[in-house]
Amino acid sequence: MNRTEQLQKLEEILKKKSVRLIYDVIKGEGGLCRVRNQYYLIVNRNLTLEQKISILSKCLLVLENTTGSNSQASEEKPQKSN
Repeated sequence: MNRTEQLQKLEEILKKKSVRLIYDVIKGEGGLCRVRNQYYLIVNRNLTLEQKISILSKCLLVLENTTGSNSQASEEKPQKSN
């Protein structure tokens, strides 16, 4: 699998995880953020293929760690009583 195919595969995985991927000209490399339960990954479009692959891979690792801990935390929260 070449680098272009690797990047495409990572983009597909992110899409399946409902992460909105945005390539734009920005300062810095980019990053992951969440707005109202929707994840966005903003990536500098001027980066090399290797840098883009690295950012998308790191994002997937963060999502795996975050979604696992969030689901457990939400289950353990006590219910408010009125």
